[in-house]
Parts: sequence; C-alpha cells; structure tokens
Amino acid sequence: MGALNAYYANQRGRDPVAWFMIGIPLGLFGLVILFLLPKLNDKNSEKKETAAIAAEFPSVEELLPDYTVKEWYYLDDEHKQKGPVQFSFLKGLWHDGQLLVKTYVWCDGMDVWEKVENVPNLQELLSKEP
Repeated sequence: MGALNAYYANQRGRDPVAWFMIGIPLGLFGLVILFLLPKLNDKNSEKKETAAIAAEFPSVEELLPDYTVKEWYYLDDEHKQKGPVQFSFLKGLWHDGQLLVKTYVWCDGMDVWEKVENVPNLQELLSKEP
C-alpha cells in the first residue's frame, strides 16, 4: 500500500516518499486522503501557462518609453538650466527648433548631462508627430 500511495502521490504532484510513509500505517485510508486533496500539478502548470502567456506580451513599461514620464531639464542658448519640464514640453521645443541635437539635457537616472544626439532613442521620440 505504501508503494501505491507513493505512485499516486507522484502523479498528483505530491512528495512520493512522504506518501509512502503515510501509506504504510494508513493503507487504503492514505489513498482516500490523497485523492481528496487537490492535485498540485494543475496549479503549477496553471502558473507556468500564465507566465508563458505573459512573456509573449510586452509589459506596459516596455510599451511606454521611460523618457515620456520623466521630468526633464535642458540648457538654453545661454547655457542656463531650465526645468523641470514634462516630455511633451521638451517635444514642443524640439518642433519649434529651440531644442537641437547639440542641446544638453538631463533627467532622473542619467549620470551626467548629455547632448540630445547622445541619449539613446531620444531624438527619435522627439521627432515623432504629437
């Protein structure tokens, strides 16, 4: 009976060694208890399926560039610091020709001030139509 308990415990996602030990003294009652408990494999496979489906789709953070939610600072023509401004304001300056590829910008997360042309993907995001 212990071996039978261990076999079915393994099939149901439970520890076969523990159920072998339970099956020796309880016999048939051990099997009844085992079958009254829910299968653990179903829960684990459900979690794996959910994780696999989630991995197929990009997260909200991946869809929305980080640049658009941060506050920005920039240096004007006289090298005076301006800001904080929203990304939409920075984009307006870009379209008006007041923000150029050589303009220095900074936002939280950057180590140093960088030219627009040196910030990855910033120029592309600024150039997109509103």
